Amino acid sequence: MLTFGTVVALNNLLALKAFYTFLFNYQLHEKPSFFERLVLPRLSRWVEKRAVATMNELLNDPSAKAASVSLNDVPGDFFAILYCVHNPQEVVNVKTGRELFLVLAHMALEFEKIKKPRENVTHG
Repeated sequence: MLTFGTVVALNNLLALKAFYTFLFNYQLHEKPSFFERLVLPRLSRWVEKRAVATMNELLNDPSAKAASVSLNDVPGDFFAILYCVHNPQEVVNVKTGRELFLVLAHMALEFEKIKKPRENVTHG
């Protein structure tokens, strides 16, 4: 059973990940103004710090550790965060928000592959 606070924290972490991706894509594909070039790196660092702090809160949240959901009940990225909460060794070496986002994205992709396997794909 998930508490409301745990769900909010999980969704906040997903929103921070999406916003960080937006900032990265904006800097890569758009032509930021002088002011934006000054502000965007600070904003990205703030997003990273907030994501690490939110993950640490989740790692110390007893209701998040007690949560039990099925992979078929939630999206892959949501499940990836809960998996990390239940298996903190996955994120113990993560020191920056960027590393956290990479770990979560990779895990979400793997969980989606498990959730919707394809018959014609070979692994090897």
